[in-house]
Amino acid sequence: NLLPAAWLLWTAGLIWKEKPWISGMQRTGYVVCLIILCLDAVFTGDVRDTLILEGLSLTVFILAQIKKDVWWVQVSGGILLAAALFMTRNFWLSISWWVYLLSAGIGLIIFAGILERRRK
Repeated sequence: NLLPAAWLLWTAGLIWKEKPWISGMQRTGYVVCLIILCLDAVFTGDVRDTLILEGLSLTVFILAQIKKDVWWVQVSGGILLAAALFMTRNFWLSISWWVYLLSAGIGLIIFAGILERRRK
């Protein structure tokens, strides 16, 4: 249902590409479409909706990496991570609290070691 809106934003960029406000309007429109997809995936709980969101986010992530657009890499990467964590929430809720504490401690030790190595 959001394809006409995305197509309209894309064609508006082709028509008015020299206008300074068009890129902001396109980004805002695309983000609104992604938010609607996220809400649809969360509230329906349907795996197909989440796979559509993940596939679209992965495509945007790869294209943004090619074009070196940091903003879209961060947005699509955040959506990829959030959707993956949301779909696997039953697994993450079944793990004991001490496993989280242990993994956070190991992560901090590794992070501190890397920072110390960079200083030297």
